[in-house]
Amino acid sequence: MSPISFTLLSSEEFDTQIHRQREQIRVDNNFPRDLSITQWAQEQQTERSYNLPGDSLSFVNDAHSEVSKLVIGIKTAVLTNFPQRQAIRETWARRTDLPPNVKVFFLGCTPDVDSLSDSLEHQRILDAVNLERAVYGDLLTDELECDDKYTLLTEKVSGFFEWLVAEFPRTEVVMVTDDDVYVRVDQLVADLSTTTRHKGLYVGELTDTLHPASLAPIRDPTMAYYTSRQSYPLKHFPPYAGGPHYLVSMDCVQFIAKNRRRLASIGGIEDTSIALWLLAIQVHVQYSPALASLRVRVCQNDFLSFADLSPLGIRSIHENLLHGRDFCHNFDRILWGCTRSASLETIVNQVHHL
Repeated sequence: MSPISFTLLSSEEFDTQIHRQREQIRVDNNFPRDLSITQWAQEQQTERSYNLPGDSLSFVNDAHSEVSKLVIGIKTAVLTNFPQRQAIRETWARRTDLPPNVKVFFLGCTPDVDSLSDSLEHQRILDAVNLERAVYGDLLTDELECDDKYTLLTEKVSGFFEWLVAEFPRTEVVMVTDDDVYVRVDQLVADLSTTTRHKGLYVGELTDTLHPASLAPIRDPTMAYYTSRQSYPLKHFPPYAGGPHYLVSMDCVQFIAKNRRRLASIGGIEDTSIALWLLAIQVHVQYSPALASLRVRVCQNDFLSFADLSPLGIRSIHENLLHGRDFCHNFDRILWGCTRSASLETIVNQVHHL
């Protein structure tokens, strides 16, 4: 047996090595570069010599009379997560490939640019956001009546539900996801078509598979998921679907939308809040192993939704399916996993002339 050797790397050296491997995979597969929203806007302004249509949502035309089997709302940070949105738009949510009864929207809320002191930088960022809205017609911001902050995720989702009830009242099922997922929309719709239950549906990945002690509120105020005793005095949360992805039927969406102004949330902990709200109408979460997250499970070919992916991971899965390979072909937990988004300061520094 030959000896096994190891090389010790610093965290910086390790990150550099992973970046090189990811870049090599990108080049080998001819994947596009990940651009920030400002870099993309610069390219668009250079390439386009014509006027874009006004800021509008292209899916909303005649929506009231249209029956949608599935509407997917993807939670996203407007300013920092443009690469994730592009990876999704160019793969599983490509508009020309979606079933006609499926709609996909990105849930952004109003961008937070308060940290920018320079008024010119402030306007350039907002111009880039407005350009994205005009080009793709799928990014919700002011429509949701909330600020785009992680601590306001609950308001983002409840705002989406309220907007959805008003604009797409004939929707059957709603899926809420993070912007790091790959969804097999065709198979999901096929499964939903065989389901006779269209009321009281609440399906997802149970959180005790995501976080070992997640059903107990975190009382440490320095932690990201801190829950004060004032907002939730009980010792345990009820079972709830983890935030990366879950499905609810339209009657559940309507209940939350109707009572949005009265339902108390647990800070920014949106997934827990949803479960607590649905208890009021006796709707309990159902576990589905077809919805999974990379943080706790390795890739399996029968997943319908797989979370915690980088744009490279999303594109790699799509490339596999396009070429008839297994969903998990060449799976690599590190290379496919989420990467840190660029900071707002980095994005601003990428702005030159919009």
